[in-house]
Amino acid sequence: MDQAGDKNGVGPNDLPVVISNAWQRTLTTVRNKPSLMGNSSTKRNIGRARVWIDALGSEFAAKYVSRDFHVFWISNNRKNPVCGSLKELLFDIAVCKLDSTCSLEANPRILKFVSKAQWLVESEFNKGNTREIILDMSKLAIGTAPFKLFVAAHRRDSSEQKLLVRLRPLASYCGAGLFIAFVSHPKEWFGKLQREPVIHKWFDKANDWRLFSD
Repeated sequence: MDQAGDKNGVGPNDLPVVISNAWQRTLTTVRNKPSLMGNSSTKRNIGRARVWIDALGSEFAAKYVSRDFHVFWISNNRKNPVCGSLKELLFDIAVCKLDSTCSLEANPRILKFVSKAQWLVESEFNKGNTREIILDMSKLAIGTAPFKLFVAAHRRDSSEQKLLVRLRPLASYCGAGLFIAFVSHPKEWFGKLQREPVIHKWFDKANDWRLFSD
């Protein structure tokens, strides 16, 4: 499962479909919420960004049906086997493998815990402050997982290439299973600037990004 998705998991080859499905789910949800279809505002755009994370988290969760895994994100309503009140775990989305131990009570309970992460995901739509992107992507550098995904807002093609170049030093610390997806900024949804998601994969040996499809 670490190299390719199966009936219980997401591998690199599944990522384009997961992101595409999440994107379409996001647009459908936003269209059906009048408060998210009004005039552009910071509040509206933040709300749209939350819908995106919820849609992406839901797409990951749909692929992990085993009780040995749990997908953490702020809007997940599934019962959390580790701690009922804990929804988000350090990252915007974290797909985690679970293990268990016993409590110290006279009648021991089975206690679930996170044994490792499978996917770590961060999303930052800020287009005007590169520092915000560096800060959020730095979380992926300190996290341990075979696969990591960073989501940024689409820019002009030349600007996207410049950003990818600027992110090379940081990407080299994130591991070989790193991907970056460009998704249209929430303020550009449903307009002429809206674009489909594009994914790039990091190649350690080449110290560079390459367009990724499957």
